[in-house]
This record gives sequence, structure tokens and C-alpha cells, in this order.
Amino acid sequence: MSYRIGVTASREWKDPVTIAISLASAVGIAIGSGQAAVTEDITVIVGRARGGDRMAEDIAVRMGCRIEPYPVTAEEWKRSRSAGFDRNSRMVASGADTWLAFIRDHSAGATDCRDKAAAAGMALCEYTETSAVMIDWELCDEIAAMGLDRDYGPPFEALYSGRCPCGGPWEPGDQIAWSADDDQFIHASCVS
Repeated sequence: MSYRIGVTASREWKDPVTIAISLASAVGIAIGSGQAAVTEDITVIVGRARGGDRMAEDIAVRMGCRIEPYPVTAEEWKRSRSAGFDRNSRMVASGADTWLAFIRDHSAGATDCRDKAAAAGMALCEYTETSAVMIDWELCDEIAAMGLDRDYGPPFEALYSGRCPCGGPWEPGDQIAWSADDDQFIHASCVS
């Protein structure tokens, strides 16, 4: 008996608990349904990139699963800027009974791998994370009333202008994100 779980995760993924619970659930389903007798019958396919991939690999090893790594070598990176996407294709082509995708801020690599797994017709469980934060409008009003926004400089000007750089108004409960490209806060939905 053998059961294969594919995992793709963003390099900036921050939540090992979600990965652990998801892997444990997939392992439990495999064993409970008789597709695997023990965790050693389960292979976890990983990309071996830093961040979420490494978290998933470490957790799977602790659970007793076998690992099938697909690292991108330094030589592959030198030959092609699309080496990570090529690796994703190899991972998906290896086949999996289910695929877990942990995507933070729409990261290109994990999203590409997820899309390839979905196109291949694999059962897919997707988890997302964002670096966006909720605006505390009362605190913003207090800071503005104290005149502190001037001390914080240009990054806060968009918050107090009433408009995001995209032109849309700020609304209570909006999620915001820091845009390093624009050097200011923007709507989380404006993050590409």
C-alpha cells in the first residue's frame, strides 16, 4: 500500500500549525480509508524551498512519513529563471492522491504548483495566508488627533488622506498591507 501527498507552500508561509493539522488530517484520511496502513506507507512530495516547504517536510518526517524531495539546484537556477516552475511540473507529474497548497500573498511559485495540480485533476486542499492587517480606525483617529501622523512620515499619509493610492476610499474594516514598491500602505486587495 502507498499513498502520496503533494505539498506546495510559499516561502513566506508563517503558520506551521495549519500545515501540521492539514498533513495530520490527510494522513488520517489515508489510514482511515485503508489506502495506507501506517504513516510509513505515506510519501509526502515536497519542493524543499525555504519557508513553508521546509516546515511541511519537517512535520512529515516527525510524523513518520517518507519524503520525496524535489529541490532546485544552484545549477538549475543558473540555467533558468523558471527552474522553480519546472520543479513544480516535475512534482505534479510524479502523481499524488491529494495535494495540499499553502499560499501566502498569492505567491507565484506555490500558486503555479497549485494550478498545475488542479489542472492534473488531483484532489486539492488550499490554505491561504495574507500579510494584510486590519486597520484600527479608532487608533488612527487618535494618532491623527495628536498630530503624530506627521512624525510617522509619508507612509501614513495615504491612511489619513482617506484614499488608497489605487484611488479607492478607505472603509472601516478594510485590510491593509505594506507596499514596499510604493513605500506606503495600500488595500490588501491591491497586492499583486
